[in-house]
Amino acid sequence: PDDRRRVVVRGGGREATTRFRRIAAWMSGKDKLSLLHVRPLTGRTHQIRVHLAYAHFPIVGDPVYGRRGDTSGLERQFLHAWRLTVRLPHG
Repeated sequence: PDDRRRVVVRGGGREATTRFRRIAAWMSGKDKLSLLHVRPLTGRTHQIRVHLAYAHFPIVGDPVYGRRGDTSGLERQFLHAWRLTVRLPHG
């Protein structure tokens, strides 16, 4: 892509797998918002942001992969972790 900050979903690219499911949905003005449980199975650059935008669930407040003309007025992304797991190598 032309924008070096941005990556894309394309055939022949490096494998990246993200599982997600909708936990809740509601309307905010004209926007339908969703709370998702997301689990990346691989660790690629911007993986969660790219996959959710590709699936038409862009992260609210995401300046790179979010909706153009987002008028939410938010100054940060609404991407939050409630648990992190780190697998350490044995030895």
